[in-house]
Amino acid sequence: MLYRRPIGSLLLALKRPQLRAFQQALEDFEAAQTAVLARAMNQIRGSQFALAHGCGRTQPKLEAFPICDYEDLRPWIERFAAGDAGALFGPDSGITPRRCQFVTTSGTTGLPKLIPVTPTSFAVQAASWQAWGLSAFEAHRDAAFWDVLPISSPAPRSMSGLATWAMQSSSFKTLYAVPDQAQKITPFELKIKALLRLTIGNPNIGMLMTANPSTLLMLVQQLDAHAFDLVRDLRQGSFFAGDPAQLGVPTLGRRNAAAAKRLDRILTQRGRLTPIDVWPHLKLIAMWLGGTLSHYSEALRPTLGHVPWRDHGLVASEGRFTVPLGDGSPDGVLDPRVAYYEFLPVESGGFDSAENRHDPIAQTSKLIRGRDLIQGQSYHLVVTTLGGLVRYDMHDIIECRGHIGGRLGTAPIVRFLRKSSQFANITGEKLSAFQVAEALTQLGNARDGRDGRPGCDDTIKTSHFMTLAPNRDGYPPHYVLYAESTRQVRSEWESVARALDERLSSLNCEYQDKRASGRLGTVTVAFLRPGSLEQLRTRHLDRAPGATAEQFKQPVLWDDLTSPLRDMAFEV
Repeated sequence: MLYRRPIGSLLLALKRPQLRAFQQALEDFEAAQTAVLARAMNQIRGSQFALAHGCGRTQPKLEAFPICDYEDLRPWIERFAAGDAGALFGPDSGITPRRCQFVTTSGTTGLPKLIPVTPTSFAVQAASWQAWGLSAFEAHRDAAFWDVLPISSPAPRSMSGLATWAMQSSSFKTLYAVPDQAQKITPFELKIKALLRLTIGNPNIGMLMTANPSTLLMLVQQLDAHAFDLVRDLRQGSFFAGDPAQLGVPTLGRRNAAAAKRLDRILTQRGRLTPIDVWPHLKLIAMWLGGTLSHYSEALRPTLGHVPWRDHGLVASEGRFTVPLGDGSPDGVLDPRVAYYEFLPVESGGFDSAENRHDPIAQTSKLIRGRDLIQGQSYHLVVTTLGGLVRYDMHDIIECRGHIGGRLGTAPIVRFLRKSSQFANITGEKLSAFQVAEALTQLGNARDGRDGRPGCDDTIKTSHFMTLAPNRDGYPPHYVLYAESTRQVRSEWESVARALDERLSSLNCEYQDKRASGRLGTVTVAFLRPGSLEQLRTRHLDRAPGATAEQFKQPVLWDDLTSPLRDMAFEV
């Protein structure tokens, strides 16, 4: 471990100017925002996308563009990805499909999103990641002197893969405790076991780094479940879960008798191993802490609560937007170099509302700048990026937590709260209401009855009302299909729930990934009491004075308002 100390010290010294550049951008947040907007508009000047919005071939004005989501941009992005460079970017930008990378993630519909990562957007996001890492190491300097265990997808078509591998400096990656090949192991549970086998004999791990806290929860559970196997493998040079040669990681079979003896002594005394037993020098844990993932943090406190936690910030396939500057909180300052930010107050209805969705004037007239955010108020986040996204609704609800930077303190500090009303997100799957509705429609139209037994379509027809909502109690968390039905035969509805789970996996690649890794459980079913839909309608009218019964839309997906469903259900 001693050779890590000069590497850590050198890393901090060489990269400190980059941290200072980030701090200077915060001190003059408005100037940095003006600059990034000019760059973004210059890149699309003369593009077919800009011409379609009446911008001519001069520098486009942001006011010419309405708020949009991915489905509005999909035609332009897909034409660009297919080789039409002028579809999304102008002829003077120098941006071509060959010079870009593309991140794939779940979309609003059954089709995945394809997000362009241009050379310029890659550079600013990499700088933002390094600002995050350097600020974390500045606060925890001893963490830079120990090994890092990253748990991430190495796939270049995922944002986590770009962030962990391509966007990290080579000097930082010298601190990684496991070879790149280990991150490619599938299925996910086998990879977790392999990472434990690779590091259980390394007491010099100082930092755990992953996006989703559910991953660390699985790591802790697997360590507890297989402690005896892992220690035996460490002593004998084996791997209980697979063949090291076939997995492509020869070091999986490495022996360490001294470490095995130390851990064996702990196992004999306590009958289990905890992370602090295995990694006594753990200094920092990096993972998401906010939004709907906060319940995982509570589950990790008994075993990892003694170690400082640092949130990654607001990170999505579209970009990396905030940099948390403190421990134990998801609050982060907006990085003004990454994107141009606008905000739509939640009380305005948001882009999802019918009024705003079909009225461009109503969409844009309520947008405000970062300097005008009010502490404690919630907003929809709208971004214009260097990757060709213009006035793009992230479908993210954020809360303003204050301002910092400069004499006027204009750099907003924000916290991610949740996805907008059209989404639910337990562990990163970003499930949309459209996908749920599409899956239920497919099941309702499928003629799958056999031997005279009711099929999913027949069972669904007995329901007055169905909706899907998260259940975050226990592990793994999962979705519950709530049904108000005249035929409450559990076996039939459990078949519907299994079929729905399969359909959602086919429509949402992130949902499929979380199900395959075991971080998300299968859909279960709960029966609603008769009259539940009417109770929900009444509740809506009571909360929205002036609304009519006809304006109430039966929700197919609920996220933060699941308590009335649980109250109305016979059982969950």
